Amino acid sequence: MAVQNRKLDPDRAYNIAQEVLNELAAAIAEHAPMHSGHEGYAVIKEELDELWEEVRKKKQHPDRMRKEATQVAAMAMRFLYDVLGAGIPAPYHPDRP
Repeated sequence: MAVQNRKLDPDRAYNIAQEVLNELAAAIAEHAPMHSGHEGYAVIKEELDELWEEVRKKKQHPDRMRKEATQVAAMAMRFLYDVLGAGIPAPYHPDRP
């Protein structure tokens, strides 16, 4: 089945991105940085598992799924921000290769 020509709705995407950034800012203010890829993966997996719990319910709640999906996206951004520096080489650390 061919996918119909779909276009990005910039306003909708902006609103979602803003929601994710707000969640990211709250996480940065409340929790210590992710110190490694392993830690970041574990945090993302925990959030993804929480989303899965909402998705697999017989009676789904869109607001709860949105909250969990937003947290998954925010933690993925936090991984980029803390662990990878969003493409900026991380400073030298003697415990990292």
